[in-house]
Amino acid sequence: TEDQGYISALEGSSVRLAVRTNHSIDRAAATIFPSTSTLPVTVEKPDLLRVNLTLDGKSDSWQLALTAKDTGFTNDEPSPWRIESVADLPPTVTITQPREQVEARSDDAVQIFGEAGDDIGLAKIELAYAINGADWKSSTVAEKSGKEAVISAPLKLAPLPVKPGDAVLAKLIATDLKGQTAESQPLRLMIVEAKLNLAKREWAAKQR
Repeated sequence: TEDQGYISALEGSSVRLAVRTNHSIDRAAATIFPSTSTLPVTVEKPDLLRVNLTLDGKSDSWQLALTAKDTGFTNDEPSPWRIESVADLPPTVTITQPREQVEARSDDAVQIFGEAGDDIGLAKIELAYAINGADWKSSTVAEKSGKEAVISAPLKLAPLPVKPGDAVLAKLIATDLKGQTAESQPLRLMIVEAKLNLAKREWAAKQR
């Protein structure tokens, strides 16, 4: 509720305005600038108008011209009201640990830590991987975590078709509420041979 019509909202927003007047209105017209295109105005009651507009990022002001029903008075030369379209920026995401190439066995689970943020809100965060340059596959590790998120997710190699000598790339993908995405720098995993023989590995598994 304001005594003026300045508008500031996210670009792409639909704004529904209810305007009350101190006279019963006979005619009303709304104009948006700089295109000078007209907006439909609904006279819901003699002193209540409704105007809908969309912030397209190009319009910078709008104006309302009124004519009173009983007196014929007008609001001659009303000053336009400012329109501010606030940009919805894309999200950011980084892998914080590990920072360098990692050597791992084919049955390891590599814990990946990261951070993500967005000016409005995050919709989801995914962990993606690609084996030897093949297509990326991803799974969701967090959803609707607010404006900031700290990620800790294991990349389990055992279920993957990897063998010693293979290279696996891993990355985090953040998607905001508008659907914009961002990707972290990929982390490279080199699959190496197990140094323990089978008997020792079985013994180590039992100890764990």
